[in-house]
Amino acid sequence: MEDDEIRQNLVNNIIRLISVLASSEIEQKAYSNSLGFPIDIKDDFAEDLHMYLNEQIGGGIDVSAYFNAKQMEILRQIDSVFDEKSDGSASTFWVFFDKAYEYEWEWIRLLAKEFLAMPTM
Repeated sequence: MEDDEIRQNLVNNIIRLISVLASSEIEQKAYSNSLGFPIDIKDDFAEDLHMYLNEQIGGGIDVSAYFNAKQMEILRQIDSVFDEKSDGSASTFWVFFDKAYEYEWEWIRLLAKEFLAMPTM
């Protein structure tokens, strides 16, 4: 795969993930089920975002070259929430339709919508 194609795939994967996070929980669940392995928890979203941002898949590509500073800030804010909730103390945070963390998920949804409203570089 060519470097340009790898970079474009990475950008597309981030945008796809953020689009899922911007959607309702019903749409998130439907998307997860459409992948062929129905899940009851959302932790895959966190793992994917963390991988895209921190491991910079696709040959060590720095994703900050493809998004503006505000978009990068939003990605890091969402990743930070996911990282904080991944310590095990908030296990129901990842459960679909659990009302205990609906405000946090609504904030993530708003951040994702803000990200998508901005043009990419």
